[in-house]
Amino acid sequence: MRAHTVEYEYEYEDAEPALSRAGGDNRPRRLGAGARLLRGVAGTLAAGLVLLAVVLLGVEMFGSDLGVRGPGTMMVLAHVLAAALALGAVIVADRVRGLLAAVTLLGALAVAGFTLWAFWLA
Repeated sequence: MRAHTVEYEYEYEDAEPALSRAGGDNRPRRLGAGARLLRGVAGTLAAGLVLLAVVLLGVEMFGSDLGVRGPGTMMVLAHVLAAALALGAVIVADRVRGLLAAVTLLGALAVAGFTLWAFWLA
């Protein structure tokens, strides 16, 4: 067998990236401590809501077999919706920077806080 080699030609070898920062440094900037903390807390709460929704769904489905009354369809659906909203907001925040990231993270915190307050604390 003969080995084939392929040579590639690049039309724009000297082209610079469209979004370059001043000084030519194209590495992504590191997030500050506050932004990392906000992302961590919002992500943890979103993951907790997902876990809580799965547990509530399981108790609703298999509660009668275990001899316990389930939490009810409304509570399960509300937790599934809240988990989807919070997780979606965290995913969006991980893909963007700046004000939009902060707003979506605060939205995830608000959804988690409202859900826990409305169904568990009130």
